[in-house]
Amino acid sequence: MKKILLSLIALMVFSSIAMASPLMDYSQGKGSFDISVRPNMDVDLDFNGQVFLPNGERLDGKSSNLDYNLTLGLGKDLAVQFRLFEPATKSHRVTSFPNPANNLYDSDKSSYKEFNILHKISNNVSAFVGYIEGQSTRTRVWTNSAPFSVRPSETIKQAQIGLLGSAKLSKELALYGSYAVASGIINAEAGLSHKLSPNTELSVSYRYISFSSLNFPDSINGDTKVNLTTKGIGYGITCKL
Repeated sequence: MKKILLSLIALMVFSSIAMASPLMDYSQGKGSFDISVRPNMDVDLDFNGQVFLPNGERLDGKSSNLDYNLTLGLGKDLAVQFRLFEPATKSHRVTSFPNPANNLYDSDKSSYKEFNILHKISNNVSAFVGYIEGQSTRTRVWTNSAPFSVRPSETIKQAQIGLLGSAKLSKELALYGSYAVASGIINAEAGLSHKLSPNTELSVSYRYISFSSLNFPDSINGDTKVNLTTKGIGYGITCKL
């Protein structure tokens, strides 16, 4: 994923054509709103050999997960961006006891929020600095029972730095991507957009978010450090102002 995104950014840097998603016109009053549905994303939890599942687990995302992105131009090649993504997973059976009523099921809901300041450095590439925070809540239940374990993690808040941009493939098609890093965090996306009208686009994208050492406090059994990775395909629409 990292190599693909870096190659895409290199393509954007050496392309001279200004274009499509994400918003690259930062004139005052310009803006864009993106919404993507990301069904069946993979949510990987690596417990570093700790707790009930020493090898970790992979949960399937629900089909209704939405990813939001709002960008507003400020003028003088500057813009602000806000992103919100709160993926939830389906229940995943973690035991296989003969009596189905004795089996345990896990699910997870995460929350990722970003606020970035973008600076346009070429026709189709921007650098940005900003703030990202992530938090996760794990829920464990017995079959057909109320949750007996709900464990929210601590919220990680970090400054991030990154690049985003786009490269035109044809009159209506463009590649786009972003890659950002923070301490213990990778936040990346790559996609393909199709212009329907001057102000409307459809897109298909792959998003990857990784948080290292997300801490789940537990005063009884001890804290658990989890590496949380959320990744998968999304289908979106962009409206530009």
